[in-house]
Amino acid sequence: MFDAIPYIGKITEVRTPADYVKKLVESVKGSWRNVTYDNWFTSVPLADDLLKDYQLTSIGTLRKNKREIPPSFLPNKSKQPLTSQFAFDQQKTLVSFTPRKNKSVLLLSTMHYNDEINPETSKPVIIQDYNSTKGAVDTFDKMMHSYSSARGTRRWPLRYFYGMIDQAGINSMVLYVDAKHSNAPINQFRSSYLKSLALQLAEPHMKRRLTTNLPRELRCTLHDILNMTEGPPADEPPAKLQKQLRCAMCPRKRDKKVKTSCVKCQVPACSEHRRDICLNCI
Repeated sequence: MFDAIPYIGKITEVRTPADYVKKLVESVKGSWRNVTYDNWFTSVPLADDLLKDYQLTSIGTLRKNKREIPPSFLPNKSKQPLTSQFAFDQQKTLVSFTPRKNKSVLLLSTMHYNDEINPETSKPVIIQDYNSTKGAVDTFDKMMHSYSSARGTRRWPLRYFYGMIDQAGINSMVLYVDAKHSNAPINQFRSSYLKSLALQLAEPHMKRRLTTNLPRELRCTLHDILNMTEGPPADEPPAKLQKQLRCAMCPRKRDKKVKTSCVKCQVPACSEHRRDICLNCI
């Protein structure tokens, strides 16, 4: 994902489909990439603007009500199946492909300027390039829903944050796979990649928590996650007190005096609130 526009409800200003396309391609302006869109966005003025002002080519299907389409390019019963018509205008190419009788598919491209047809499928190369690059948004959404960090919430800022996390996870995986030239199946690799990414992001925080006073169960869990072994302390403090003190965890009315303390925090503790363990279990 290069860019996105979040939906935040109904807007007062009037925006055309071309406005959304121009806003989204700002991040790739001047890169001479190709933009693929469907018939809700495709128009001749937009294709001209992307090529001239943004240095981007485009491919898109055209609706049959566009005034720029010649009448002969529209569906006609006299057209034979698997036939194509081409029209060229400066740097644009219009193609009308007839997959079956009384049916036509119209595409506009500024990436192609020829009438090349695949002899095996009898389809124009423009249609094949469109089919190979369309559906990226749907694929991206499907990948996000397959492994999502989102949780049920009515707070829209939190839901927005969940979406950013999911999008960043996919983008970072694509960059990582491209850098490593990995041949692993993307669906199988993504699960292990997200687990590794989450662990690496949380690792500094877990190590910082180990430097504080934590319950033994939580400390052991963190050591297991980080694959760390906690050995006995180098200088173990004495467990015996110089004089009797009141147990810190017993009620004051009991006034229970002890001469033993916790090995780590040295808080006076009686036998009811203290456990004796060996050095291997510390």
